[in-house]
Parts: sequence; C-alpha cells; structure tokens
Amino acid sequence: ASTRRGTQVDGGAFALGHLREGGPGAGKLETICRAAGKTRGSFYAHFSDHNAFLVTVVAAWVAQETTEPLAQIQDLPPGEPQRAALVRVAAGMDPVLHRQVRRLAAGHRETAEMLEDMDRTRIAAATQIYAATLGFAPDDIRTRDIATLAYSAVVGLHMLAPLPRTEADWGNLFGLMARAYADRQIDADPGQPT
Repeated sequence: ASTRRGTQVDGGAFALGHLREGGPGAGKLETICRAAGKTRGSFYAHFSDHNAFLVTVVAAWVAQETTEPLAQIQDLPPGEPQRAALVRVAAGMDPVLHRQVRRLAAGHRETAEMLEDMDRTRIAAATQIYAATLGFAPDDIRTRDIATLAYSAVVGLHMLAPLPRTEADWGNLFGLMARAYADRQIDADPGQPT
C-alpha cells in the first residue's frame, strides 16, 4: 500500500483514512479510485457495487472500534477492570473518524442500520459493566440508564470540541455521571421514573 499503483481499495485502513481526511464525499467511487490510483474496473473486481464498499468500510470501523475492543474487555474480570478498560477504549477512539462515519451513515440507510446495531451493542456491554461495577442487577433500569448516559456522553463529546484530553478525564466524567445518577436513584423504585 506504499505506492500509488499498489494501493488496494480494500475498505479497511486505506478507506478509513481517506474517509477521516475527506469526509463522506471521500467515499464516492470516483474519489476513492483516484486516491488509490485504480480504475473503476479494478474497484469492481473487489466490490459488487458502491454500496458493498460503503458497508465494508463501516464494518471495518465497527470491528476496530467495537467488536474487537469489547471482546478484549469481556476477557477481563467483571467490575472495575472492565470499567477501566471501557474508559480506555472511549479515550482511544478517534473522534474525527467517528464524526465522519456517522456523517456517512446519515446519508446511507444500510450503514445507518449498522451503526444502530453497534450503538445497541455498546449500550448492552456498558450496562453489564456498570451492573458489576455499581452492584445493580443487569436488568435494573438504573443500570441501563447509566450505561445509556455514559455512551451518549461519548458520542456527544465526539461530535463536539474540545474533547476530554486524557483517559483520566474520561474516567472522571463517567464516574461523576454514574455516581450522580446512582445517588439520585439509589432509593427509587427501579420500575418508576424519578
């Protein structure tokens, strides 16, 4: 992939880097072929159509930012080790690429559905992690609420600037949100909103 002639349009690192730098327009067929030094014919040798390419790009991002990190987190002991690893994952995400992937998906139904599935997966994983960390049952609505708030903060902060700069900043933010919510809800009936 070091020479223009040798760049492979694979939907992986090359395409993600191109999307990061150029936004959703960088995923247009002509733009991606020109950047890779490839013809339309060589593009279609790798992908059945442009839609398949976009799906491959987003799938690569989901694997890199969700599937692989969550698999590693699940191998850790429950509770604080998993929560700390989740904070490291959030702190290590590339907010620029995250924004560009979401912008791409906003105009493409199939990739939007992929991101909806990813969001549900991330919230479910965070729910399990917060249940073990805070001592709530995994099916307790408070646990899901805390996980949803924490995940919403990650997505929201990635869409804004300035971002928390360090892993400790992310950890402090998540800890504050969880403590504030748990303190407010600790005596509440789990089935009743407060």
